[in-house]
Amino acid sequence: MPLNIPRSQYEKIAQHAIAAYPREGQGLLIGKESDGGMLVADFAPMPNVWESYEDNPYETRPQDSARNRTLMDPQDFIRVDREARSRGLDIICYFHSHPDHPARPSEFDRRHAHPFLIYAILAVANGEPRELTAWQLNEDMSQFLIVELNIVEDPA
Repeated sequence: MPLNIPRSQYEKIAQHAIAAYPREGQGLLIGKESDGGMLVADFAPMPNVWESYEDNPYETRPQDSARNRTLMDPQDFIRVDREARSRGLDIICYFHSHPDHPARPSEFDRRHAHPFLIYAILAVANGEPRELTAWQLNEDMSQFLIVELNIVEDPA
């Protein structure tokens, strides 16, 4: 099922990733199923709290930082989920940027992903947005599969 992102929402995503650079930016795409695909209605940017969230649940190594990892405060996720549901929408995609790295999921991304979400990754090279890709875990969670991603015209 393709992920369709209106151009105005893509611009918000790209601006957030540029502003976060050289750290990873992140956010949630909310929307709904429409015409055989997932249509993004809104982008909710989120702060990357990798280094400031005291209950960081992930294994951390000296080479891990907000430059190559993201962490979302669970309260922010819950707030966006409630706001989306009040609008008749759902969280359909988790977005993060890869500063100076390809728009491909890492092994860390795979180990911490959920199979029911789409994962969009925007490569940012020297502060400029590059390739945007989308992925979803296969059923046994062993690998990401590419998801068709389309930048579409904004709905009228």
